[in-house]
Amino acid sequence: MACSALFLTACGDSGSSAGNGTYCRVSSTSTTVKVDAAYMGESYTSVATQVSDDVVTYHSVYGYATQAEADKACANFKEEASYWLDGSYKVACSGTQVTVDEHSEYMGLASEGLVEAEADFNEMCGMLQNMAD
Repeated sequence: MACSALFLTACGDSGSSAGNGTYCRVSSTSTTVKVDAAYMGESYTSVATQVSDDVVTYHSVYGYATQAEADKACANFKEEASYWLDGSYKVACSGTQVTVDEHSEYMGLASEGLVEAEADFNEMCGMLQNMAD
């Protein structure tokens, strides 16, 4: 995941927005946490979903401003995926978007994985806001 935490929201929305097209919002339910962000023509959306007591899945879409940036990111993500021999990290590239699907096992503590994801997403939003200011 590409994010981190300044504060936690138990259930609901948090986020920030700058006047230059930069925004970052975190929302959550009892089984999902979502971040939706944009900065300098690029975008990032990720949803962490608790699918069992042991597993959290992540569906992330990265949008790039240019095809060259997307191609470079695609190659980097595919290289990362090559190290995940169990197939739990999958990458698909289309135009200027890269989609990454992964699952993480938490050995009965998947709800803690959601708390961690929310913390990461909130930290990312805080950093993004600092860069935009």
